[in-house]
Amino acid sequence: MIAWIIVLVILAILAVVLFVIQKNNYSYFCLLASVTLCFVVTAILVGAIGQSLAIQNQIAVFENQSAYIATHIPSDSIENAALTNKKIELNDWLFSAQWAKVKFGVFSLYPQDILDFEPIQ
Repeated sequence: MIAWIIVLVILAILAVVLFVIQKNNYSYFCLLASVTLCFVVTAILVGAIGQSLAIQNQIAVFENQSAYIATHIPSDSIENAALTNKKIELNDWLFSAQWAKVKFGVFSLYPQDILDFEPIQ
C-alpha cells in the first residue's frame, strides 16, 4: 500500500506543477493534463481503498471457513463432497492471492502475512 501512496503523491505533485505552469503560460495542454492527473489520482485512490477493503473481507472469510472446515466432521457423502468443493474453492483463492503478492510485491494490496497462510487439507 505504501508504494501506491508514493505513486499518488508523485502524481498529485505533478498535477500541481502542471497547474502552476498553466497559470503562468496560459497553456491549455497543461490545464488538461493537470485535470486528467487529478482524475487518475482520484480513481486510483478509490480503487485501492475499495480493493483493500474487499481483500480484508476475503481474508476474514478464508480464516472463518477454514476454521469451520477443520473442526467439522461431515455426516454423509454429500456433505463431504460439499466440504471438499469448498476446500478447493478456498485454496484456489489462497493460491491466487499468494501469487499476486509474490508477483506484484509492494504494489500488491494483499498484506505480507498472506504468504504465511497454509492451504486447507
